[in-house]
Amino acid sequence: MPARNHGRAWCLGVRCLAWGLAVLLGLAAVAHAADIMSPEERAALAELKQIRLVYDWKYPPFEFLGEDGRFSGLAADFIKEIENSLGVAIRAEAERDWPALLESLKERRADMAPAMAYTAERAQYLLFTDPYVHLPTVVFTQKHFKHIDGLADLRGLRVGVVNGYVSHAFLKSNYPDTFTIVPVNNIQEGLRQTAFGDLDAFVENVGVASYYIEQEGLRNLRVAATTEHETALSMAVRSDRPLLFSAIQKALANIPQERRRALLDKWVHPQERQIRTLTWLLYAAIGLLSVTVALLGVLLYRSLALRRAYQNKAQELAAELERSLTFQQALRASEEKYRAIFDHAPIGIFRCTYGDGLQEVNAALARMHGFSSPEAMLGGLEHLPLNSYLRPQGSRDIRSALAVSPQGLRLEALLGRRDGQAFPAIINASLQYDAAGEPASINGLVEDVAERRQAEEALRESEARYRSVIENIQDMYYRTDREGRLVMLSPSTPRQLGYDSVDELLGRPAADFWMEPDKRHALLERIAVEGRVLDYEVTLKDKSGGPVLVSTTSAYYRDGEGRVLGVEGIFRDITGRKQLEMQLADQLAFQQALLDTIPYAVFYKGTDCRFLGFNKAYEDWFGVRRQDLIGKTVLDLDYLPAEDRAAYQAEDEAVIAGAEPVHKEMSIPLADGAVHQTLYSVTGFRLSGGASGGLIGVIVDITEHKKMQELMIQTEKMMSVGGLAAGMAHELNNPLGIILQSVQNMERRLSPALPGNLEVARRLGLEMDSIAAYMRARNIDEYLRGIQEAGDRAARIIRTMLDFSRSSQSLRASCNVNALLDMAVDLAANDYDLKKRYDFKGIRIERDYDPTLPPVECMETEIVQVLLNIIKNAAQAMADRGQRPDPPTLRLITRHDPDAARIEIRDNGPGMDEATRRRVFEPFFTTKPQGEGTGLGLSVGFFIIAQKHKGRISVASRLGQGTAFAVEIPLGDAQT
Repeated sequence: MPARNHGRAWCLGVRCLAWGLAVLLGLAAVAHAADIMSPEERAALAELKQIRLVYDWKYPPFEFLGEDGRFSGLAADFIKEIENSLGVAIRAEAERDWPALLESLKERRADMAPAMAYTAERAQYLLFTDPYVHLPTVVFTQKHFKHIDGLADLRGLRVGVVNGYVSHAFLKSNYPDTFTIVPVNNIQEGLRQTAFGDLDAFVENVGVASYYIEQEGLRNLRVAATTEHETALSMAVRSDRPLLFSAIQKALANIPQERRRALLDKWVHPQERQIRTLTWLLYAAIGLLSVTVALLGVLLYRSLALRRAYQNKAQELAAELERSLTFQQALRASEEKYRAIFDHAPIGIFRCTYGDGLQEVNAALARMHGFSSPEAMLGGLEHLPLNSYLRPQGSRDIRSALAVSPQGLRLEALLGRRDGQAFPAIINASLQYDAAGEPASINGLVEDVAERRQAEEALRESEARYRSVIENIQDMYYRTDREGRLVMLSPSTPRQLGYDSVDELLGRPAADFWMEPDKRHALLERIAVEGRVLDYEVTLKDKSGGPVLVSTTSAYYRDGEGRVLGVEGIFRDITGRKQLEMQLADQLAFQQALLDTIPYAVFYKGTDCRFLGFNKAYEDWFGVRRQDLIGKTVLDLDYLPAEDRAAYQAEDEAVIAGAEPVHKEMSIPLADGAVHQTLYSVTGFRLSGGASGGLIGVIVDITEHKKMQELMIQTEKMMSVGGLAAGMAHELNNPLGIILQSVQNMERRLSPALPGNLEVARRLGLEMDSIAAYMRARNIDEYLRGIQEAGDRAARIIRTMLDFSRSSQSLRASCNVNALLDMAVDLAANDYDLKKRYDFKGIRIERDYDPTLPPVECMETEIVQVLLNIIKNAAQAMADRGQRPDPPTLRLITRHDPDAARIEIRDNGPGMDEATRRRVFEPFFTTKPQGEGTGLGLSVGFFIIAQKHKGRISVASRLGQGTAFAVEIPLGDAQT
């Protein structure tokens, strides 16, 4: 028990000690912060509720988003040092890309950035601390790329750089016309494009690029050259927070040098060591590939060394001749062995002085340079043509390189043949020193790599073409592995699905992007059976979950042994195509609706003379349905006579073949059982390419038109008769006037009231009373009154005929409606047909006129024409009513309505049914036998009342109860 208490006390003491140390350390940090900050700086930081820092989440090892989702990298560690030094908390937030980061600082949404290089443009809105890391900006190329000394050697090529980085501004300012500057979105993209051959070179600082080369496994890239530019990273603070800037500058400067070196070693230097290690490993691998060539060089070197030793010994040791002869024989044997290797080696071997003077070459090297033998080459060239390398300094570069690489070097060169042609070669060279340790000669091996380069170039071109197709294809290319995960995508895929990059999609199951996963299973089953599926329509999901209509062509892809590795294919967005199909369907529906509004029968056929379609009028006229007729020819139409079908078919074939259109009048029996007069037209049409598309036919029913023509002819006759009647009326007026005047004179001569008559009678011995009595006894006075009345009646008839015949010149005038109605009755009473065939005088006329009815403004003759036509129709109808006890009666009524004069004409005829009543105002509708009526009287009357006088006309009728017409004429100005 005491021991347990003792242990608890010990633990409590440790905890108290730890807590005390923590408090002391915190107080020390606060005191330290207080030491380096001024009162103004402390007050400014206290006013800031938080310091918001934004960083580039893809810029390792300086700043990036760690696997734990936190701000990581060299800059993050420096920020921690600053937080500890100032005793403040800085909230770090990742921006989606570099332009967004700059925009956030420019718009004052963020307070600072931890890793940024100074530029004059950025200095307009940012304050920069002293740089805390300096990194050289270098050029990255593929390892097999030609040797370059700097950016100037990239003339005319494609050089990538991250858009908006300080290195981008450096290239635009210093090399605007030297090469094509290709901005990329980020460092990874630039390195990948360089590795895949889409870019010739990529410019970036060595720290970040080395990190991504290692992470991405881009083993075919190397640092090809350095530049005169370096990236100096500073802390950047928005310019309107100068006290925050000065505090951070002090805290940064307060970090000890040992701590700075430790942080740099942690994040930067290991990457550089790894890159150097990888570079030497690569060189070692290349050395292993050329070990055979190196061995040949060593053998040659040993052979030459033995030869020199022999010569020296021969001169210096003449006394040892016998032993030297024996040694010479051995040396000769060795030389012969190595000479055989030298002469027959498949690669070129040379030896030259340190000043380029050729000493020895083998046959392979001579052939490479276009010489027939080594002797010919030695005789034709005094120096090794190293000046034909793609290097301006020629062999002096080799000597300089060998001076610092005594173990030898390997380089790529472009050598020249005897005929001036160039060929690529790989040279392995080493120095041979004299006894004084000075360079004496250069030994080397030359390998003609033209064929290999051609193969590599062909491969690169093939890869470039393939890459170009994938990069530029508008359709979505995809490839999945055996497990259905996406392993390759074209750049168009994320664009069309709403994603920012391919990286967001790679590695994910393809099924994640299918709106209907079952359709994907069906697709895979079809591929397994058919090997390839074409134009398979499916629906994908975009980033927001919305549908994307596509069609896919997909198949298996296999390895060299035929094993299935996965599925690849393309998705083609058919949203536009579907919209066009819908628009086409809408257009066809509109065209069909338009055709259906045409009152004539319209049909169209294809080049095989089969029906493609027709309108509703065709259906109604012939009593057929579209679904029963589409696809048939005229030969299949049972409702037409067989001989007519054959004639129509021959006619259709001729029109489609290019004959003239057909236009003719013909009689066609329609579904109503009647034979109609029609105008039949058939015309061929051609497609956009000029080929025949079929024919279009139109059938116009001209039966009513023919009736109208007959009516017009009849009207012309009636107009002629009317004109003749008017002329006769004028001629009759003259003798009628003489007759009436003679009767008046006779009455005056026989009147006893006139003194002159009495004087003449007395002179003749006559009595006027006796004469009057005689005339009464013989009814002569009645005859004279009859002549007078007949003359007056004839004068009224002639006057009415003349007034009615002037209808074409009728003008609006104020008219008495009652008088117009009486005029119409008078005309009807004198109508020949009504008197002789319908006995108009036997009709009782009842008048019920409104004496208060004011005059109306109208065209007198037109209103009389309407009323006359109604009265005549009533008289003709009452003649057909059969035996009835009540006499035929025509009741004429006028009334004064509030805004119109109302006229009613009622008869007690047979009446009409509802179907007939609804059609009485239709043109050409008549119930009379053919030849007795035109069917235009009431339709013309309707036009006169409704259109010309803005009035109303209506009819009410029942079978057996008679008919009543009502005409309403607006009073208008005439009322006043």
